[in-house]
Amino acid sequence: MMNMETLLAWADQHAALFFVLVVSVAATSGWFYWRSREPWQAEAPVPMLRRRYGFVIAIVTSGVFAALAFAIEADGRLVAFDQRITDAVQARLGPAMLDVLAAITQLGGSHQLVIASVLIAIALLGLRHPLLASGWALSVLGNGLLIRVGKNHFQRTRPVHDHGPVIETGYSFPSGHAAGSLMFYGMLAYVLVVLLPPRWHRLVFGVAIAMVALIGGSRVLLQVHFVSDVFAGYALAIGWGALCVSAIEFVRTSRLPKPIEDALNYSKSGP
Repeated sequence: MMNMETLLAWADQHAALFFVLVVSVAATSGWFYWRSREPWQAEAPVPMLRRRYGFVIAIVTSGVFAALAFAIEADGRLVAFDQRITDAVQARLGPAMLDVLAAITQLGGSHQLVIASVLIAIALLGLRHPLLASGWALSVLGNGLLIRVGKNHFQRTRPVHDHGPVIETGYSFPSGHAAGSLMFYGMLAYVLVVLLPPRWHRLVFGVAIAMVALIGGSRVLLQVHFVSDVFAGYALAIGWGALCVSAIEFVRTSRLPKPIEDALNYSKSGP
C-alpha cells in the first residue's frame, strides 16, 4: 500500500503532470456540479454567494491562504515541492511553448486588466447600473490592495527564470496574475450573468474558469511563480470576491426604500 512518503516521491518525480491533473480534476468536478443545477433565476444569479455563503467561503479561503503562508514561512516540504515542480517544468518546455505561454500570461497582466477594468466601470455607469459599477470598482481595487500588502509582507523571492521569454521583478507570493485574473474574469462573469439571460450563464462562467486556469498555469510553466504562489493568489481573490458579490447580492435582493432603489436603478425583475 502506498504510504505518504511514496506518494510525495511520486509527486516530486511527476510534478508537471501532477499540477495539470489537479487543475483538470477541479475543472471537471466544477463542470459536473454545474450541469446538475438548474439555470439561475434573474433575481438570484449567484445563489451560493448570497449573504451567508460569502462569509463562509471567505473564511475557508482565508484558512487556505494562511496554511500556504505558514508553509512558505516554515521553508519545509512545500517549498521543496515548489522547487521540484519548477525544475521539472524548466527541463521539459522548449522556446516555442514558452512563447505561447508568454502570450497567454499577458491576458492577466496588471496594465491590461487596469485599463479593461476602467472601461467596464464606465460602461456599467453608462448603462445605468451604478450598483454593479460600484461593486466592480470595490472588488478590483480591494483585490489589488490585498495583493500588494501580501507581496510586501512575505517578500518571497521568485524562481530563477532568466532563461525564459518573460522576466518579472518584485516578490512572488501571492501571484498577482492569478489573483488579478480570477478577480477580473470572475467578477466580469458575475456581471454578465446578472445582465444576460439564463441560457448564457454556463458559457460565461465556463469561459471565465478557462481563462483563469490558463493564466495561472502559465505563471508556473513560465517559471515566474511557484505553484503555491498561484494557489495563494486564487484563495485571496476567491475570498475577497465572495465578500464583494455577497454584498452586491444583499443589496440586489433586499427590499430597499423607494428612493434608494431608484438611485441604484434596481429592478426586482432583473435588467
